[in-house]
Amino acid sequence: MSFTSPLGLLALLAVPAVVVLHLFRNRLPQRAVAALFLFPPQALLAGAGRTRTRLLRTPSFWCEVAAATVLGLWLGGLTFGGIEARPLVLVLDDSASMGAKATHEKALQRVRARIAAHTGLARLGILRSGPRPEILLDPREPAADVDAALRRWQPARPRHDVGLTLDLARELAGSDGDVVFVSDETVPAGHEDVHGLGCGQPAANAALTGAERVPGVDGDRLRVRALAFGNVAATTVTLLAGARELARIPVAWSDGRADFFVPWPVGVDALRLQLSPDALALDDVAYVLPAPERTVAIADALPDDVRVALGIERVLAAVPGWRAASERSEAQLVLAAAPGEPSADQIEVVVAPGEGKRLAFAGPFVIDRSTAWCEGLQLAGVTWVAGELELPGRALITAGPHVLASEEPLDLGRRLWLRLDPLAGNLVRSPDWPVLFHDLVQSARAAVPGPGASQVAVGSEIAWRRHARGGDSVRVVVYAPDGRQQELAAGRTAGFVAEQAGLHRWLDGDGRELATFAAHFVDASESDLRAVTAADRPGVPRVAPGEGTSLRDTDIERRVLAALLLMLLIADWWLLQRREA
Repeated sequence: MSFTSPLGLLALLAVPAVVVLHLFRNRLPQRAVAALFLFPPQALLAGAGRTRTRLLRTPSFWCEVAAATVLGLWLGGLTFGGIEARPLVLVLDDSASMGAKATHEKALQRVRARIAAHTGLARLGILRSGPRPEILLDPREPAADVDAALRRWQPARPRHDVGLTLDLARELAGSDGDVVFVSDETVPAGHEDVHGLGCGQPAANAALTGAERVPGVDGDRLRVRALAFGNVAATTVTLLAGARELARIPVAWSDGRADFFVPWPVGVDALRLQLSPDALALDDVAYVLPAPERTVAIADALPDDVRVALGIERVLAAVPGWRAASERSEAQLVLAAAPGEPSADQIEVVVAPGEGKRLAFAGPFVIDRSTAWCEGLQLAGVTWVAGELELPGRALITAGPHVLASEEPLDLGRRLWLRLDPLAGNLVRSPDWPVLFHDLVQSARAAVPGPGASQVAVGSEIAWRRHARGGDSVRVVVYAPDGRQQELAAGRTAGFVAEQAGLHRWLDGDGRELATFAAHFVDASESDLRAVTAADRPGVPRVAPGEGTSLRDTDIERRVLAALLLMLLIADWWLLQRREA
C-alpha cells in the first residue's frame, strides 16, 4: 500500500474533528413528560454553549468517521501497488511559429492537461529547445514551480534542430520515463520513442523580411520587402519615429511578395516599421537605424617631403570615414617611412624608395586581388619607379621578377611594404593611388572599437571590438528588449548572439549608453503558418508493461473510494433524517 499524494493525508484530521463535535454538543435529548411543574426550577435550565458529554456511538457517528477517513485516503491517493512513478519530460518547441497567439494558448492548455493526466507523477521536467537546450524545470530537483517555468516560455527563435534537446530530454527521463515533444511540427526522425503533442493552428500571415535606407541622387529612400503566406487581408506598413506616426503605406502583393520604395522622411535618423496585426506579431516589426560610426584613426609618421610627394592630404580628402590620430598607439592605420612596432589592431604602411639606381616598371603588373588591400587596382598606364629592395613576406604586386608591394607576416598587426620612389613615376598621380588608400582604410575599419553593426537577424552574432591598448577588460553590457542583461566576455573582440527581436542597448560599466542595435526576426519557414500540424503522434513505449515500474491503472482505487464516500454521506443523511422524524 502506498500514496501518490502524501500531503492529501492531512485531510485525515477531519476524523478527530468529527469526534470532538460529537463530544461537545448542545443538543439535548427530547423527553415526553406529563407536566413541567412536577420538576424543580433548577432542572429546567440548560447550560449555555457546548459542553462535554458522553460520546454517543450512533450509526450516524460511525458513518461520519468513516466518511472523513475515506476522504483523507482519497486525497492522499491510496493505491495498492502499481504507482505510475515514471518521469515526464516535456520538450517545448521554441520556434517562432509556436509564438502565434492561437497556437501558444492551445499549447499551454494541452501541456497543463498532460501534466495533470500524468497519474502519480514522481518527477517533472520541462525543456526549451534551441541551439543550446535550456532546462526550465529540472526533473532532478524536488521543487517544481510549473507555472513559473511555463511563463518563461515565449517562443521566438528561428527554425533550429531540436534533436539535441530531445536527446537531453531522453537522458533526463531515464530508461522508463516519458518524453513529450510539444510543437506544431512532427517529431523528427530518429526519435520514435518521443510522444508528439500537436498544437498548430493554421493561419494566414504576413512578414517583413527587409527594410533598409538606400542613398539616392534625389535623396535617400526606404526600401521595404515583405512576404504574404496565405490569403492575407489588406495590409499596411506604418512608419514610426519614436511614438510619432509618420505615414501609413498600403502594401500591394504580387505572387505573395512586396518590394517597394518610399522617400526617406526628412529630419529622421531612425525608423520603426509596423505591419498590420496578424497571426504572428514577431515578424511584423522592423527597425532601420543609422549605421555605427566606424571612423578609422590614421597616424601619419611620414617625413614632410615624402608626405607632400605622395599627396597624402589630397588622397585622404577623397576617402570618407577617417580622422587624424594624435598618437600612433590610438591609430588603426599608420603611414611610415620605416618599420615600427604595430599593435594587434594596426595596419602599418611602409613606403621605402629602395637603394641605388632607380628602375622604372611600366607593366605588365601581376596583382594579388585575393587580399582586400588590392581590390579594384588596375595599374593601367602606370609607371612605377623604385630602387633595389628585397621586400619580406607575401608578394602582392610584381613586375616580372621584381616585387613592388608585399605583406609581411607579424606577431601583432599587419604591415604593407611599398617599394616606391614618390618623386618619380606617375603612380601617385594615377586613379589607382586613391583606390589603394580606400582599400587600406576599409580594411582598417574592422579594427575600429565599437559595435560591428546596427541591425542583425535574430539568432545571428554581433561583435563588439574593444581598443587594443588596455581595452581588453573594459566592461560592456548588453540590455535585451525584455530587460535581461549580459556582460560581454573579456578580450578585444566579444560576440553577442541576439535571441530576441527588438532594440538592444550597449552600456559601459558605469551604465552609460554606448550604442543601440536592432534584431529583426527573419525566417520565412517560421512565418509560414499554413502547414503547421495539430496531430498527435504516440511514441513507442520505452518500457513494456510489466517491466520496470508498474504501469497498472491506479485510478481504480480513487474511483472505489469516491463511490464509498458518496455512499457514506447518503447513509449519514438518511440516518439523521430518520432520527428527526
